[in-house]
This record gives sequence, structure tokens and C-alpha cells, in this order.
Amino acid sequence: DKELDLNGFSVLEQTNQSIKIQLSEGQTPNQLLSELIKQVDVLHFEEDISSVNDIFIQTVESAS
Repeated sequence: DKELDLNGFSVLEQTNQSIKIQLSEGQTPNQLLSELIKQVDVLHFEEDISSVNDIFIQTVESAS
């Protein structure tokens, strides 16, 4: 596995073939891609947007 330097982006999980990254407030997918293409070949990029249900569950769980 190659160690990536992602300048402030949060790596949630990484395997040999994929990486899941959390954007912080103010960061954009284009900024992330710009950092990634300097270091690796990007074969697939997919934005994972939480559903309203997921957000509700996270909010309720964090309030408990």
C-alpha cells in the first residue's frame, strides 16, 4: 500500500484498491481529486452523499 499525503483530508478506510476519504467543511471534491492525481492514477471516483435518514440516525445517536 502506498502512503498518500492528502494535505488535511481525512482517510476513513483504505484497501489495496480503494480509499474512502471524508471532506471537511470548505473542502471540495475537485480539491481532493487535484491532490490524488498528483500521486496515483484515479480509475474511479464516486461521491457518497448521506441520505436524510442516515443524517437523522447520526443526529439521534449523538444526542443520546
